[in-house]
Amino acid sequence: MKIKDVPLLYVVITLKAFTVFDRWGSLVFSREDTLTNAPDAGWNGRVQNEAAALGIYAWQATLEYENGHRHQIKGEIMLVQ
Repeated sequence: MKIKDVPLLYVVITLKAFTVFDRWGSLVFSREDTLTNAPDAGWNGRVQNEAAALGIYAWQATLEYENGHRHQIKGEIMLVQ
């Protein structure tokens, strides 16, 4: 039996780079080469151990799939109290 037209799904296994920038373009967070589900992979809303100012922050991430393909995504997040 031959299965045709079955889409291949690849799982993101590595967060190659994740960066967060403030409204002036200053880097406030950076993480490289971590697993996507690692508790410390994300930004906790703090800058230099202090709560970051409320507002909009830009982020970008480079994901690596198990097949070696890399994909870059980006967006914005609003930090609220």
